[in-house]
Amino acid sequence: IIKEACERFPNEPHFKSSLKLIRDRRELVNSIVLRAHQYEERGQFAEAANQWDILKNIYPVYPGLAFEVERLTHNREEHAHAEAKARWMERIDGHFAAGEYAKARDVIQEALGDFPNDKELQGLESLAEQGIRRSAEANILLAQGRESCAAHNFTEGLEALRKAERLDPRNTTIGATLLSCLVEHARELINRDWRAAEVVI
Repeated sequence: IIKEACERFPNEPHFKSSLKLIRDRRELVNSIVLRAHQYEERGQFAEAANQWDILKNIYPVYPGLAFEVERLTHNREEHAHAEAKARWMERIDGHFAAGEYAKARDVIQEALGDFPNDKELQGLESLAEQGIRRSAEANILLAQGRESCAAHNFTEGLEALRKAERLDPRNTTIGATLLSCLVEHARELINRDWRAAEVVI
């Protein structure tokens, strides 16, 4: 309207100054909105909220302002939720990588307190339970393998140790025991059948 008034009355300074004031204000509003969106894209939610607060103070009738603030709040909560879960997942993955299935299960159960009915966590809990069962079975086979090898029954002992290793490949004790028994078996064979010892080695 003021632009039209300026065109109709080009010599009227009041219209010119009003038009400049409105254009400056529009540019300021647009720059605030742009900064708010940029901050949000970078995950800087507090800074984005500050920009919307500034806009609320200088131009409370900005179209969609309430929607933008509500949307930002929702995104901020979702981001915090995702970050919290990521921290839990990092701990869980660390225990899985180390073959610590019981510890992984305990952390998963703690995480489920924060994220009840989370399908991903429930799936990991099931995997941890399977890992615990496999680890227990592997430890039984480890004990049997040690006992058989100590009795110089290397065929049964090494087979038990290999099964144990397949069940729980992250268990370093099983790997070390298997290696030790293979060396011991090779030493026993070397004086009477060096070819058989070479296969074991």
